[in-house]
Amino acid sequence: MTVMILVDMSASLDFGTRGRLKRESAAEVAAVLAYAAIKSNDKVGLILFTDRVEKFIPAKKGRGHVYRVIQEILTFTPQHPKTQVRVPLEYLIRVMNRRSICFLISDFVDEGYDRALAVAKRRHDMVCIQLFDPAEGAFPKAGWIQWRDPETGDLEWVNSSRAGFQKKYRELSEKILARPQKTFQSMGVDSVLIDQSKDYIQPLLQFFRFREKRQ
Repeated sequence: MTVMILVDMSASLDFGTRGRLKRESAAEVAAVLAYAAIKSNDKVGLILFTDRVEKFIPAKKGRGHVYRVIQEILTFTPQHPKTQVRVPLEYLIRVMNRRSICFLISDFVDEGYDRALAVAKRRHDMVCIQLFDPAEGAFPKAGWIQWRDPETGDLEWVNSSRAGFQKKYRELSEKILARPQKTFQSMGVDSVLIDQSKDYIQPLLQFFRFREKRQ
């Protein structure tokens, strides 16, 4: 089997509570998957991305190769802050001819990747691992602040302590979190939702046990 690991390295992952950033969780999850692959004697490849592919390591076997993959995941410094999830998917479609199992790790704070994900699913066994931090759903009560509405783009002064603003922020955060899961379900793409403030091993184990039973 060939295992490809696609890891989001964009700036939106530089957020976290309880001593761990989403970026660190993404790296740890990817490293666990790479180590599991070597235990099964699988080939392992890596794509690190932002709004472009920043690093590609072709799939190979061998303990030394997998250790190189893990080292890249843990130490790589991205050159660009933005993210476009469709970019690594389109790259994957171009460079991988043989059917592989592909783990796409991101917070999926992005849109416009549906078509690329649908094509990738037809060619590969896709698993999307979505990271989130519960603190993203709560905005500090900081009084009057300048706020850019993410839906309209308008810049305005708002009272962040008011109940109306707090409610609107919670609803928007819930919408952003739920959107990728709805996309995955509508396409029949396997997914794992990981609260990065907690232990991520249990959700991964539950997912693989579910897949094992299904197969």
